[in-house]
Amino acid sequence: MCRSERGPTQRIWGTPNREYGEPVGTPANPQVKAGRKTPTETTPHGTKSGRPGERWNPPGVACLYLNADVLTARNNVVYRFAGLPYGPEDLEPTEAPVLIVVKVPASLALDAFSDKGLTAVGLPTTYPLDSADDPVAHSVCQPIGTAAYQAGLDGVASHSAAPCSGRELAWFPRSQPAVATERVSFTAWW
Repeated sequence: MCRSERGPTQRIWGTPNREYGEPVGTPANPQVKAGRKTPTETTPHGTKSGRPGERWNPPGVACLYLNADVLTARNNVVYRFAGLPYGPEDLEPTEAPVLIVVKVPASLALDAFSDKGLTAVGLPTTYPLDSADDPVAHSVCQPIGTAAYQAGLDGVASHSAAPCSGRELAWFPRSQPAVATERVSFTAWW
């Protein structure tokens, strides 16, 4: 079974990666996320992941984690529920993850997705797993994300850490906010 997330908001991002050496461009088109957001919240800001830090962002740096497609968002939800005695479908409808369509401003992200990009940043081409089939630790990825942030890039494009998934974009909301344009209930998107 594929893994996923409970609670934190997931989004979808869908831009093909270019060769490493020039950052990957992200278009200002709709993306999607799954998570728990109030119906009135229209500006996803990434401050929740910024407090403790996550895979690509160190503590104190806000970051939105965007999924490339609905399957990746779903697998992230499943991953977050792994090991719990219940799944997302067991929650009350008001507590279940929603899918949120988000418009992300045009951005430039570090390529940690292609084999060439992974090699250039010092990650194995088997990422998100290492050569022993263990997940690459956040402590390995955070310095890479920090360097991308300090270099003025808007995020890191990578493989999702959730099994059976596609691409993700860890987006640093610098000057322009992402805007939520649609909220899809759990029963409609799951």
